[in-house]
Amino acid sequence: MNNLKIKTKLMLLLLLPILGLLFLAFVVSYDRYNTNNKYQMLDNAVILSTKMTSLVHELQKERGMTAGYLGSKGIKFKNDLPNQRELTNKRIKEFQAFLKSIDTECYGEDFNKLLNDIQNRLSQLDSKRNQISTLQIGGKEAIAYFTNMNGSFLEVVRKVSSFSPNNEMTQQLNSYTNFLLSKERAGIERAVGAVTFAAGNFLPGMKDKFSKLIIEQNAYLHSFEKLTNKQTYKFYSNTVQGKAISEVKRMRESLLASQKKHEIVSKMKELVGYGGMIHYFKNYVIRGDEKYKTKIINQYEDLIALIEEYKESGKISDEEDVLLTDISLVFSKYYNGLDDVTKAINSNVPVKKLDKIVKVSDTPAIKALNKLSHSSFFADSAEYWFKTITSKINLLKKVDDHLAKELIIKAEELSSATKTQMIVYIILCTILLVISLILGRLISQNIVNGIRELSKGIDDFFSYLKRETNEPTLLDMNRADAIGIMAKKVNDGMIEVQQVVEDDKIFMTEIEQIIGDIKKGHMFKRLDRKIKSPNLEQLRININEMLEVMNTTIGGSINKITDVLNSYANLDFTNNITNAQGHVETHIIYVGDMITNMLIENKKNGLTIDESAKVLLENVDILNTASNEAAASLEETAAALEQMTGSISHNTDNVIKMSAHAKEVTTEVQKGQVLANETTHAMDEINTQVSSISEAITVIDQIAFQTNILSLNAAVEAATAGEAGKGFAVVAQEVRNLASRSAEAANEIKALVENATSKANDGKDIATRMTDGYANLNSSISKTIELINDVTDASKEQQIGIEQINDAVTLLDQQTQKNAAAASQTKDIAEATRKIASKVVQDADEKEFIGKSEVQAMDLDTPKYAQEIAAMPVQNIK
Repeated sequence: MNNLKIKTKLMLLLLLPILGLLFLAFVVSYDRYNTNNKYQMLDNAVILSTKMTSLVHELQKERGMTAGYLGSKGIKFKNDLPNQRELTNKRIKEFQAFLKSIDTECYGEDFNKLLNDIQNRLSQLDSKRNQISTLQIGGKEAIAYFTNMNGSFLEVVRKVSSFSPNNEMTQQLNSYTNFLLSKERAGIERAVGAVTFAAGNFLPGMKDKFSKLIIEQNAYLHSFEKLTNKQTYKFYSNTVQGKAISEVKRMRESLLASQKKHEIVSKMKELVGYGGMIHYFKNYVIRGDEKYKTKIINQYEDLIALIEEYKESGKISDEEDVLLTDISLVFSKYYNGLDDVTKAINSNVPVKKLDKIVKVSDTPAIKALNKLSHSSFFADSAEYWFKTITSKINLLKKVDDHLAKELIIKAEELSSATKTQMIVYIILCTILLVISLILGRLISQNIVNGIRELSKGIDDFFSYLKRETNEPTLLDMNRADAIGIMAKKVNDGMIEVQQVVEDDKIFMTEIEQIIGDIKKGHMFKRLDRKIKSPNLEQLRININEMLEVMNTTIGGSINKITDVLNSYANLDFTNNITNAQGHVETHIIYVGDMITNMLIENKKNGLTIDESAKVLLENVDILNTASNEAAASLEETAAALEQMTGSISHNTDNVIKMSAHAKEVTTEVQKGQVLANETTHAMDEINTQVSSISEAITVIDQIAFQTNILSLNAAVEAATAGEAGKGFAVVAQEVRNLASRSAEAANEIKALVENATSKANDGKDIATRMTDGYANLNSSISKTIELINDVTDASKEQQIGIEQINDAVTLLDQQTQKNAAAASQTKDIAEATRKIASKVVQDADEKEFIGKSEVQAMDLDTPKYAQEIAAMPVQNIK
């Protein structure tokens, strides 16, 4: 590292941050690119969903018309159905055209399986339509075909939410799916209602299905309300209102009331059938037991209460009123004939005669009960129901279109925003990279140029000191940094040294001129300019005094004086005048002594400077070693911080992986929720089958009731036949026993079926709670993902802090490297100073003067801290 150039070190220092910036730029750009692709996929999927919902809307209308058409045996909706099929075909073409324009492979295998299932169902549409037109298919099967196909479409729409990387968008898609499911249930309700109104009553299992559809609509709308935003739900509330809504509600109540009427009729049949009034009346006539009379009275009162309840259950038609009157009249005759039977029994009237007295025709009541149990009397037609609920569904379609438009806008906004972010991130990273490269090059070039200029200025100064140049060159560096401060101090020192040297040169030149004049005999000139050096200034004064003496005292000692001066000129200051008689000799002695003292002082100063330079060199060596060791320590610290930075980055990556795993768990929870929904659908199908079994049991119960009535009539006829009818009476009794056992078995089976229905409903409730549980679990996982994202942000902030510390340590390392460089240069200056001191000593040794060999360096007081540093081991100086 010490052998590398400063420029190379700076470039290496910038290399790692630039590489890190390039890596981060690539990661961020790649992440934004993937996110942009996801939003583009979501945008296409949302548009595909809107195409599907438009097609589903037309299929729903076709399903409703088909149900009415089949329910009326091809009479109703005969003209409207072909037009509706054309509208459906138009939507199918739009859907298939858009499907071909996008790449569906990127959505995964499950999504493409759903699309293939839809295509297979659509391929069967023409065949089903032909069967419907020729009445070769039942209403239930036709409705199931359209319902299953719509369910496949809605499953694709529901699947779209799994492609959203945005939580708000996912919630909006889920609310849209719930609304579509509610709208689909409304479409099925339209078909079931159309079949019911057209047929005049609920087909087997249709009543429970109709009630379930209403409950599911409300449940899905409740979920829609909870998931959507306030503005959207306000739009829904303001749109879905008016006469159509209230009329659909009224006709719903009318349909459900018809079922309640059927339940009342069933109770009536139980009161008058086997074990009812007719049965007990026959037994009272035959046996005369008063308990039968009491039961007849109680059952008659219950029958009248049921008739009143039937009339109050909803609006009844005139025909219903006539049938109820027939039932009331027949059984009033039974009730009113009880007194006649009692009197006849008390009078011992024979049974045959008694039967003629109280004979009542059951036929009108039985026909009325059968007609009431197998027919419904609706005040509204199938066409009116279809038109009214279609108006309601059209309002729902407006909301559907509004939601679809909002979804498309939202998807496009997210896609555009992500694309913009990707471009901005790439541009910012590129700008930062370019700025970093430019700044790095400028800063490194600035530092290197400054050091070069400073080094060149110092070299020029030493050249001046060595007399290689006549004038030093000052450093012209307009800088405020450390290099500029060093340059300013060097300039100040150069100016001071230059002044001293130039002053000494001028003085020596003046002395040479004075000596030349003296050689010529001219002693009138003097050294008038003052010298900054104290020793030279004293020498100047002495020379002037000497010249004064020489000028006044010229005698026999001139030769001696000349001899001494010649010795001085030859740099031999050991020769001096002895026995001085005049002022000139005395002053020459003084001059010789002064020059000797000056030479002694120069040599002593040279030796002292040499010793000081030696100490300075030792201290500079210590400083240089400490600086290098400090730089090495800082490099180790920087390496440790880089390892910490890598560890924190690794932790951040692990947190991101945790977030990905949490998202995978969310996907599995959604799959579990789908399975729970499928369980709910399976329970619904079981409930439908159980309802069909219940209808069959009701038929068995009716057969038992009729059999019982016939057996009772047979028993009465056998009793009136006397002895000839005893055998027939036995057969009638056995038939009655069989009817009784059949009724009991039917009741037991009915109880089991009701229990099974209850269990199926419990299973459905459990599956529903399971679905809610998955939803809550999904919400919890979403919160967990948010916490993991917070941890990720905190790790990133920690990583940024460590990187800032790393930068600070790197800056400190740079300063330490500079200090080491300055110490190295100071060492060079100290070595040069020592060379100058050696040169001064050498110059003094070249001259001969008294006391030359005894001269020693002065004992300078070394500062305490310098002594301590000098005494310290090198490895402890840091």
